[in-house]
Parts: sequence; C-alpha cells; structure tokens
Amino acid sequence: MGRYVARRLVWGVVTMFLVASAVFVIYFVVPGGGGEREEGEISPVAVLIAGRRATQGDMRRVEQGLSLDKPVLVQYRNYITALAKGDLGFSYAFGAPVRDVVMQALPASASIAFGASLLWLLGGLAIGVASARNRSRWGDRIPEVMALAALSVPAFVIALVGLMFFYRVTGIYAR
Repeated sequence: MGRYVARRLVWGVVTMFLVASAVFVIYFVVPGGGGEREEGEISPVAVLIAGRRATQGDMRRVEQGLSLDKPVLVQYRNYITALAKGDLGFSYAFGAPVRDVVMQALPASASIAFGASLLWLLGGLAIGVASARNRSRWGDRIPEVMALAALSVPAFVIALVGLMFFYRVTGIYAR
C-alpha cells in the first residue's frame, strides 16, 4: 500500500511538471507571448502590462522586472523554480498575487464542488437502486442509457443547458 501511494505521488509530481512545462511552451508559441522576436524589440507582454501611455523606458523596466529580456532557458528555470517554491506569480488583471486570488475564490469553489458531489452521489444512488430493482428489464436499460449519455456530453454543454434551465425557471441571470 505504501509503495502504491509513493508511486502515485511521484507520478503526480511528474504530471504537474509536464503540465507546467507545456504551459510555458504554449506561452512562447502563442502570438503575443514571449517567443522569438527581433533583437531590441520589446516583448508584447511588457507592452501590455506597462500600459498605453508607457514610455520605451517603462516598457524596458517591466521587461527586465519579469526577466523577459533573458534567454528562454533561463526564463524556464526561473519559472519552474518559482513554481516549486509555491510562487504562482502576480495577476495583473486582479492586481494581487495569484495565490491570494485563488485563496479568495477557494471557499466558493469548494462549496460548489461539494454541492455538486452531493447531488451526483444522491442521483447516482437513486439511479443505481432503480436499476437494481429492474435488473435485465427496460427499467434497467433507461438509467444505463442516461448515464452513458451524461458521460458522453461535454461538461460545458451540460453547464450551458443548466444555465438556460435555471434562467427559464427563475428568470435570474448573471450580468
């Protein structure tokens, strides 16, 4: 049992490393990211963060502060090192460290996840009991088909249908 847990933890760390590396690579491949640019050209990210009224010097300072003027491998090392230390960076959209933004949203996200899990558990139990009572008959096939359909539909489609249903029933919508 201990070896199983250790193996799962190691694979979890490997998976997180691969995902972080993929995110870094995608950042450099996407137009407007930190990828290849001409010598002396300012990073589009630095331009975006510095703002419209920023001077060339302001943009250069932002670029240096974010280490966007360094080689890609140095940026990658800094990125992985910061992630390993638990530094998720700074959100310029919220004007706060990402860790603070995540921690602020965590209670609401956890309550939604708990509520959804409870609904899925209760629904699954009800369908399982109904299916067991009608074994090898039509009452067993209907829940089977419903479960297969629910697993086949992408989550965003279910979410959109749920939002539409919620709006139709209550008339409340988010702005």
